[in-house]
Amino acid sequence: ADTAQFALLLLLGLSALFFLVSTIYILSLSAHDVLTNLPWKGQLFRIATPMLISSSLFLVISWSDTLMLGYFLPEERVGLYRIVFKVATLITFAQFALNTVVAPMVSAIHKDHSKLHDLAHKVAQLNLITSGPIFIVILLFGTSLIGFFGVSNPAQAYPWLIVLAFGQLTNAFSGPVLNILNMTGYEKSARNTMLVVAVLNIALNALLIPSFGPLGAAYSTTLTMVGWNIWAATLVYKYHGVIAVPFLTKYSRKND
Repeated sequence: ADTAQFALLLLLGLSALFFLVSTIYILSLSAHDVLTNLPWKGQLFRIATPMLISSSLFLVISWSDTLMLGYFLPEERVGLYRIVFKVATLITFAQFALNTVVAPMVSAIHKDHSKLHDLAHKVAQLNLITSGPIFIVILLFGTSLIGFFGVSNPAQAYPWLIVLAFGQLTNAFSGPVLNILNMTGYEKSARNTMLVVAVLNIALNALLIPSFGPLGAAYSTTLTMVGWNIWAATLVYKYHGVIAVPFLTKYSRKND
């Protein structure tokens, strides 16, 4: 538990340091440019700060279940839960790489709703192709996957894995909704979404873990993950008329 807490604090500190160094570097590149006036600097910080907060809150959500499990349960159970959590995240492994490419594309074309629809449709298809089969593999061979890490009784952790995998599948199917908000001028909406979800996640963990242990933590994480994706997807549709869910993107185009 102490190691996990240290890792979380280290990640938060590195994120803040990276934000600070990146900002200073960007400003230094244009030290003799007209864009370095104070209004522009203020605008940069107003845009970047909500994104930093959103990223930090994502780390809080990713670790709060593990940290709170460490308070209630022995280290062995916490370690097993963390293994299961990492196996479930294989579903969205490709999505994280895809988001790195998609984010600047969204920023470049967000004023052209037709192109934004096309991009959302393609991303939805890729997410379906990459995440769907992995979810099926986890569903069918989840116990074996857990046992691969030397767990003596992997069957006990299989229900946790299925619950977490469902949350990751929802995350993949929702598309890059937070990226769309961040890259189209609605970074404060993304920040507010993550803030509410982080508080809800901690509350659910505190409520469910004492009674249900790791299964309660899995439900807390999945419920908050589903909640933020539904709400962020609703905001994306409200602001841009885009639905990034597979099979529904064409519908959003017709109603643009």
